[in-house]
Amino acid sequence: MLIFPLINDTSRKIIHIDMDAFFASVEERDNPDLKGKPVIIGSDPRKTGGRGVVSTCNYEARKFGVHSAMSSKEAYERCPQAVFISGNYQKYRKVGMQIREIFKRYTDLVEPMSIDEAYLDVTENKLGIKSALKIAKMIQYDIWQEVHLTCSAGVSYNKFLAKLASDFEKPKGLTLILPEDAQDFLEKLPIEKFYGVGKRSVEKLHQLGVFTGADLLEIPEMTLIDLFVALAMICIVRRVAFQIRQSSLTAFANQLEVSELMVNYYMKKMMSNRKFQRMPSEWLTRFNVIIKLVGQLS
Repeated sequence: MLIFPLINDTSRKIIHIDMDAFFASVEERDNPDLKGKPVIIGSDPRKTGGRGVVSTCNYEARKFGVHSAMSSKEAYERCPQAVFISGNYQKYRKVGMQIREIFKRYTDLVEPMSIDEAYLDVTENKLGIKSALKIAKMIQYDIWQEVHLTCSAGVSYNKFLAKLASDFEKPKGLTLILPEDAQDFLEKLPIEKFYGVGKRSVEKLHQLGVFTGADLLEIPEMTLIDLFVALAMICIVRRVAFQIRQSSLTAFANQLEVSELMVNYYMKKMMSNRKFQRMPSEWLTRFNVIIKLVGQLS
């Protein structure tokens, strides 16, 4: 859970690993004929009367504007040559557990956020390696050699920045954000790239003239509170409020931080529920954040 007052501990070494187009990549790995073709994990609308939703897709399909949570019908209209695969979630879960075991070689402080992404605290790790960047490279190598899949890694001193870093150069990316670079990185970052800021929030922020992290600093706290009152956005509002009082964009980033990684408990309970297994990873992440906030208030 969040602990107040929040401490900006820049000595910590956090890695965020995010598998690249995980479900689709597993299917490509197991069926070489799919290589180079747009692959969509979701019901084929030609067989369902137009019903169905895209679970995920590979990068070839994304070139046509296809993305997760899009209707299968729209995905087909954008990319009629795509190969639709209904998905094998037992297989994906098995591969996900193989990857989890690789993480455990380096640290037991692993916080899974979904089947295809996790945070690792390697400040003190099993191999005694001082460089988190080196560990991230080793994990990428191990996953490729043993599971034949690629992932992107972000390295920084807290979870918020590590998450942003892993998304910065996908696929196969490796990005390091040092404490002295965090302020500049966040100020230049487009607002739609901020973790937790959804499409509707981006539209509202754009209407306010907020396009980057630097623009966000100029918005009065009460304006943000008036605009973002939904429960799913409460964590963002709280972080922005703290950031304004402390006059530091890095403090804004730290509000997503947790004193310790949430190792397994809530995610195990959630992932054992079949409904949660079918939910996109970003929704699982939001549920995890809300659980932490509720725990702090109780």
